[in-house]
Amino acid sequence: MPAKNRIFFLVALILFSFQLKSQSYIPARYPNIERYDGFVIKALIQSPLLALDISDRYNIGKKISYSPNIVESIGAGFASNFIGLSIFTKLPRDEEKDLKYGRTEYSNLQVFLYGRRIALEASYQNYQGFYLLNAPSFDVNWNDSSKYPTIPGMELRNLTINCFYIFSRKFSLKASFNQTERQLRSAGSFLLMASLNHIYINSDSSLIPKTEKQNYSEFDAFRWGEFYNYEISPGYAYSIILKRFYFTPMLFIGGGYQKQECDIKSKSEFGYKLGLKYFIGYNGKKFVIGAFGMNDICYANISNAILQFYASKYRFFVGYRL
Repeated sequence: MPAKNRIFFLVALILFSFQLKSQSYIPARYPNIERYDGFVIKALIQSPLLALDISDRYNIGKKISYSPNIVESIGAGFASNFIGLSIFTKLPRDEEKDLKYGRTEYSNLQVFLYGRRIALEASYQNYQGFYLLNAPSFDVNWNDSSKYPTIPGMELRNLTINCFYIFSRKFSLKASFNQTERQLRSAGSFLLMASLNHIYINSDSSLIPKTEKQNYSEFDAFRWGEFYNYEISPGYAYSIILKRFYFTPMLFIGGGYQKQECDIKSKSEFGYKLGLKYFIGYNGKKFVIGAFGMNDICYANISNAILQFYASKYRFFVGYRL
């Protein structure tokens, strides 16, 4: 048999085997969850984000917000009950936007392993080059043609590992995330998450605008810092089901031990964490469509400033069940 025919036969056999397995059933231990065998293939659009807010602890100075100038990514992926993989490529950059907001070089890596009772998330983000998001509040002469102040040498890295336990057998996170299951009726669950987080920040210039230096006098010397967080966060999730449509918000609030190493002062203290996730979409017999957002916020107190680190990702998808 010619090589081309063998490849065609092999692909056809694999797809046929997927079709044979593409059936659903309801496990006896999980009567509110319909499980699908086979694969879900998807086309994806993703927008990640890693940003920083600086606030004055005594509410004297204005909030300072730094954001990266990113472009969306498109990709493709597949998911089964045991494994999933997605590959992305960045869209072309907008030169006019780069002139206005500066240029950010960045990379993102995410791993999600969602089981029925245990879920694991791991992400790494590395961003260099930020602009002052709320620049108009510091410049009385600001207009629509003004360019945003940038710090090209500002680098921000984030490594996060979240592991959480789902208490209820009536709730399915896999139904909302990768559609390899379907939750039949509205239900929720208490959650408990353990997190390991490392944040690194380095800048070759001050993070404080000139008009705010007198309000952040102690923090103005800050250029470099590392933050190690070990946190426990209780949470709750609830899926609202309307036939095959779903909406699933999740909220975590917690904290734990935080070790700070920075050029101003190294110390240990209690760190806070806020996690918000939401999923919305349609989980059909063959077609699936939806979106989700994931947001982790970590807090750190340095001198007279409060730092809020935002690690987020937003994704839209359209898929087909094999």
